Amino acid sequence: MFKVRYKGSPRVQEVPLDGQTLSPALAAEVDKVWSEAQEEQGNGLSNGSIFSVTDIVGSLVRGRFVEYKHFVAVRRRPDLFAALQVRPLAVTGLSRCDGGIILGCRSDRVTQDQGLWEFVPSGGVDRSSRRADGFIDVARQIERELREETGLDPSLIANVSLRYVIEDSSSHVFDIVADVALQVSAERAMSALNQASQDEYESFKVLDADGRRLFFERSQERLAPLSRYIAEDLEFPAAV
Repeated sequence: MFKVRYKGSPRVQEVPLDGQTLSPALAAEVDKVWSEAQEEQGNGLSNGSIFSVTDIVGSLVRGRFVEYKHFVAVRRRPDLFAALQVRPLAVTGLSRCDGGIILGCRSDRVTQDQGLWEFVPSGGVDRSSRRADGFIDVARQIERELREETGLDPSLIANVSLRYVIEDSSSHVFDIVADVALQVSAERAMSALNQASQDEYESFKVLDADGRRLFFERSQERLAPLSRYIAEDLEFPAAV
C-alpha cells in the first residue's frame, strides 16, 4: 500500500551508525540467502550499498547506507525484516520532454516488475550522491539514473523539482518522486532512447496528453505499481 509521507522538496541526510552489528547467526542467514540469489541470477547480481531510511522528521529523510544483500535477504525472506530493518530509498523521475512524458518498459533481465511500464528514470540511492556534509544530492542521483537508463545526457535537464516522498508499506521501500523538465523534442528523445542499453528497459514511449489518457485507460494492469499509484492518485487522476 502506498502513502505520501511528505509533499514537497525533502532533504536526505546520512546519520551515523548506531554501533550495532549483526549477530553471527543473522549474518550467516543473510549470506545464505545472498548465495542462493546469486546462484539463481548468476553474475548479474553484485553487492553494493543502498540508502536505508531510519525515520522522517518533517522534510528531513534520515538514514544510513547498508549492504545491498541485506535488502535482497529481506525481499526473499520477509521474516528477516524485524531484525534487519532495511527500508531502501529510491528515486523516480517524471521526465517531460517537449512532446510529453517518458515511460519505459522493464526488461526481462531485471528482478522486479518485469514487462511493466514505469516512469523513468527510476533507481536506488547510492553513495555516489553523498555530499561531504552527509546530505544526499537527490538531483545528482536522478541525473545519473537518466544517463544510465535512457542514454539521455543530463545537460538536457532544465530543472529537477522534488515533489513527494512515498512509502510502500508492503515492501518497505521509499521513493522520492521528482519532475524532470527536459529541453528536448519528443523526436530527439526517442532517437536517444532507441539507442539506450536494454539491460533495464526493453522499450520506451513518449506520451502526450491524449496518448497518456488512452494508455492509462487501456493498460493500467501493465503499469508498475508505484507508477500506477502516481498516475491514478497524484498526477493524472482525470485521465484514468
